[in-house]
This record gives sequence, C-alpha cells and structure tokens, in this order.
Amino acid sequence: LNLGDNQITDLASLAGLTNLTELFLGDNRITDLTPLAGLTKLKILYLWGNPIPDDQIEMLRKALPNCVITFD
Repeated sequence: LNLGDNQITDLASLAGLTNLTELFLGDNRITDLTPLAGLTKLKILYLWGNPIPDDQIEMLRKALPNCVITFD
C-alpha cells in the first residue's frame, strides 16, 4: 500500500489492515506509530520524511521484529 506524500498525520485507520505486507508512508507528517504495532505481517515499512520521535521508532521495532523499517 503506497500512501506516500499525502500529508498523513493519523494512522488509526490503518490499524485494521492486518494482512498488509508492505507499507509506504514516506513524506507525510506522522509522529505516532502506535496504530502500526499490530500489523505483524508487515515485511517492509518505509517511513522516510516524517518527524517521528525516537521512542516511537524503538517501540515499533520491538513490536515488528521481522519487519524492515526504513527511515532514509
């Protein structure tokens, strides 16, 4: 699912998409990654260009250990 460059700030609507394996969220305004923590089938997650706090990044890495998360 490619949602890059859409000025997204709230990811709550994605929380139910539990079968996603790839998610592109680059160049948005995301600061809270909590809704993505339940997307355990994710293999690739692109988050470059977002003002994400370090604690959110660490939380998501722990929640999705099998996912490649890219911030660059």
